[in-house]
Amino acid sequence: MKEPKYLLSRGDEIKKQLDLTDDPSKPQKEQDAGVLILLHDDGESEIKVLLCVRSLQMRRHPGEVCFPGGMMDDEDGNDVRRTAIREAYEEVGIKETEDYVVLGNLPAFRARFGILIHPTVALLRRRPTFSLSQNEIPLFIRRSQWRSIIWFICFSLRSTLSPMESLL
Repeated sequence: MKEPKYLLSRGDEIKKQLDLTDDPSKPQKEQDAGVLILLHDDGESEIKVLLCVRSLQMRRHPGEVCFPGGMMDDEDGNDVRRTAIREAYEEVGIKETEDYVVLGNLPAFRARFGILIHPTVALLRRRPTFSLSQNEIPLFIRRSQWRSIIWFICFSLRSTLSPMESLL
């Protein structure tokens, strides 16, 4: 799919501001997870980021605000970017080729429970229709609750805090 010119230039700008790399970091062991940081440029003054709230029925981290993502599976072929893309599709029903373009990756960081998180950053092509997995994500943070990318610019993802701790 050929990208519109404005999307490519906006994507290049974001990639530069966030210092994204083209290659995902390498998984280190079985406790690796991929997350998709999905950005949306709606033509207003700021870029928004998609956040979800985990189901209260989840065994781990119930009710937490999160990015779509999860643990790496065998089907991901030891590729954490594939993990992020697969999990985003499973949780919110968006497809890479139809709904968004991957811009790059941020450095991996270790979450407080020992899981190594590998963030992949993507830009929506247009505002998609989400299809939520009610088992995992009962509440999607809608338009009035989208969050600004300014948080990512002001708070370094390379700090010792996890991105979610930095945001809250």
